[in-house]
Amino acid sequence: MSRDAGGSLTMQRIQNRGNQLIVGVFYDYAPFSFLDSSGTVAGLEPDLVRALAAQWNVDVTFVPVTPSTRLQSLLAGQIDIIAAALPHSFAHERAVDFSAAYARDSIALLIPTESPTDGLQTLAGKTIATIQGDSATARLEALLAEYAITANFLPFQEPPAALAALKAGQADALLGISAYLSQVAEEQLPASAIVPLGLDYGYGFGLVPGDPLFRNMVNETLQALAASGAYATIYQRWFGATAVPSIPTWPGTWPYTFDALPARLPLQQLTALESRITTMRTRGVLLAGVPYDMAPFGFLNEGGVVDGFEIGLVREFARRWLGDAEAVEFVRVTPDTAMPLLNAGQVDLVAAALTHSWPHAAEVDFSTTYYQDTLGLLVRADDGVASTTDLAGATLATVTGSKGWNATAQLLREVAGIQPPLLPFQEYRTAIQALLAGQVHGVVGSTTVLRAATVTHPQLQLLPDSLLPQPYGVGVPLFADEVRDLVNITLQAMWLDGSYAQIYRQWFTGEPYAIALWSNEATLPGLATNPLVEMAFSPAYLSTTAAPTLANVAAVSTDTLAAGEEMAILFGVTPAASPVVASARGTPARIQSTRAIGSSASSTSTPMSIPPAPLLPPSPMILVPTATPIPPSAATLDGPVPESSVTLPMAVTPTLTSQAAATATVPLSPTVTPAAQSPLPLAIHRVRATDALTSIAKEYYGQQAFWPLIYEANRETIGDDPNIIPVGAELVIPVKP
Repeated sequence: MSRDAGGSLTMQRIQNRGNQLIVGVFYDYAPFSFLDSSGTVAGLEPDLVRALAAQWNVDVTFVPVTPSTRLQSLLAGQIDIIAAALPHSFAHERAVDFSAAYARDSIALLIPTESPTDGLQTLAGKTIATIQGDSATARLEALLAEYAITANFLPFQEPPAALAALKAGQADALLGISAYLSQVAEEQLPASAIVPLGLDYGYGFGLVPGDPLFRNMVNETLQALAASGAYATIYQRWFGATAVPSIPTWPGTWPYTFDALPARLPLQQLTALESRITTMRTRGVLLAGVPYDMAPFGFLNEGGVVDGFEIGLVREFARRWLGDAEAVEFVRVTPDTAMPLLNAGQVDLVAAALTHSWPHAAEVDFSTTYYQDTLGLLVRADDGVASTTDLAGATLATVTGSKGWNATAQLLREVAGIQPPLLPFQEYRTAIQALLAGQVHGVVGSTTVLRAATVTHPQLQLLPDSLLPQPYGVGVPLFADEVRDLVNITLQAMWLDGSYAQIYRQWFTGEPYAIALWSNEATLPGLATNPLVEMAFSPAYLSTTAAPTLANVAAVSTDTLAAGEEMAILFGVTPAASPVVASARGTPARIQSTRAIGSSASSTSTPMSIPPAPLLPPSPMILVPTATPIPPSAATLDGPVPESSVTLPMAVTPTLTSQAAATATVPLSPTVTPAAQSPLPLAIHRVRATDALTSIAKEYYGQQAFWPLIYEANRETIGDDPNIIPVGAELVIPVKP
């Protein structure tokens, strides 16, 4: 529990100590946190905490924790923040809350080169040194169990003892985070190799659950540190001159300073927040606040039925949570009524193009972003208005709600240099009617909604100016952590199994928005579940783990596939004698061979990538020529496999393997020899919200130091600043020289 019976928050503890912040850190896990030669706590996380404390004008005390004690120390009130390489996993989110991720890294094994490990099977019978309380241990155990591999796990309380066992030959491998293992290898075990397990996590501060105001205070300060360049300086101090991960940025101004942050929550509000999930399931109906006039997000169609992108998302929530996509009661909301209705308990959540802004975050909590919009301006085409600056002194309608009115006025003043009179409207329909009637000179609002209005009203035009990013999140009540967690896990599940993309493509063109994933653990077999995971993921996804075996499939020769040859895909693993097994990532819509397909690497002309020398192929696939007959049982979430292409979700998951072919009787025997070609890319990578060039380099090359190789190959896409990479952009991953 995060509070006592009176509703005490994290701030209450800090104030009771005289503004003393207590933070749990590791003393032996460089570069995250460790004791340096002078006995000072050093590393990425302590330096970030010191920067937070300086912004808040509080003193900070560091205390040691271990992987097995860090969660208990936080929940018992002994520390206020965990700054100890805490991976953002489904299991950890169930126990504690998380700040924005300030690092992302993969789980790997450190193995002496005299005992090389070329694949998962070679771990059979080996001894692996692990750290007690480290979630990676349970994850590796589950993975090995899925493939019927037995290894010996030798647990230790702290990393130094585990490392000593490896150096003494008592263990064959050491399990840990790649950055830590890299530093250990460089300083103490130069004759060793780091073998990635294909499992990566975001790392953030662990925070007391149920305290969103303190979480927002942490995230707002991280955003400020990123904007000032202080975060980049700290990050590169410990991870080298590499691309810095991006910290999520939300518009507006956070209304609290640290010393003004509420320290207590009214008891009656706590009482009203008894499990909303239990209430919803008992009721059997999801109450969702949605817009009725914001096409394509939510609107009444010609038949008078509420429809739209967000309506589709909410119906999918109901299908997963309640077993029926129709078990939804849609409640009409406007920008001014959405948050009050949510806080009054009249709806369970709001999906109404609600901007995740700092002022809004003081009143309701938000899910991860599910759509990125901008604020735009709609005008009459015959008014001769070419840009926002032409509207100085003109009356503008705004549909941002009373809370957003001042922010809109400030934005127009600061960004466009104009101070027009603003006339607030509750809904877009009436605002656009006022524009058509000449009562206002323009409408300020969602660019996506305003663009849709130009289709219905061709006499209107959208100005090219994009005033401000507008990230949309599902609104949930403040302090209702379970609801927020459930929505976040469900959005990730929908992204992974392809249902989010399917809903998105019904309403938008282009690639679907990339839902931020806490980790890629759900793409691997053996996912540990909890009640929220079981509600969010479909039973088929959770129950199907290992891929089926494809019989009678011949291996593909490494020199016989013709460049440009169209391919179809069958999922499954081949018998041991057939080595052509690869793990796919990305969203390929059509596979084309651009060079020979080998046992550990592949290149295609679509966003598919193969991790270099993967230890584990959890989502195998076979490439076959298009002429090969596809068994009727082969299918994707979107239906039967077309003859020449197949549509896949973001990550190829165990669910798809269960829907794919169980056998393929036609061997792979292409005969055309590819012509000589210039070097082709290793893969195409689509940028995720948590990506940085360093993490991408780590993913494909196993080392962060190769990030300049990716940057130079994509300079036109990225621009002059390698620290800023656009989410959703497709980057060419060149072959390492």
